[in-house]
Amino acid sequence: MFLHSLANRFIVFQKNSVSVFEGSYSSFLEKIGWDEEAGEENSRNGSLQKENSSLNKKDLRKIRSEILQRKNRELKPLEEQLITVEETIDKKEKELTAKNDEMIDAASSGDSRRISALSIEIHNLKKIIDDLFSEFEELTFSVENLRDIFDSELKSLAD
Repeated sequence: MFLHSLANRFIVFQKNSVSVFEGSYSSFLEKIGWDEEAGEENSRNGSLQKENSSLNKKDLRKIRSEILQRKNRELKPLEEQLITVEETIDKKEKELTAKNDEMIDAASSGDSRRISALSIEIHNLKKIIDDLFSEFEELTFSVENLRDIFDSELKSLAD
């Protein structure tokens, strides 16, 4: 999972040589693969191709439809959560802007109590926004990984 999600360049040591592969781990496995898995992979690919070739168009459409349904079922909640987090970030950033404006007013009037209270509120809002950005990043990462997985399933079905 780590290699699939993060790596996009590989230094490959096999067949007593060193090479660099540019692309995702999935692409590497499809195009080159590992020597020790070659026999195993060939038998798997052969059986998958036999399975795909033995399926008629109706069966392939059904399987494709099932994959798309799973994709939608699993991605939709994450995408909705992503939208909610993004809207919350926007709302909190507007609150932060308003608090900063209040801080400027309090500073020009010399209201030290208000400055102290606002600085705490601003700090808390910044912490919330940072946490929301972290959540947003994790959700985006999860959505992209799921899309890649389902796209790979659909591609292997098409092959």
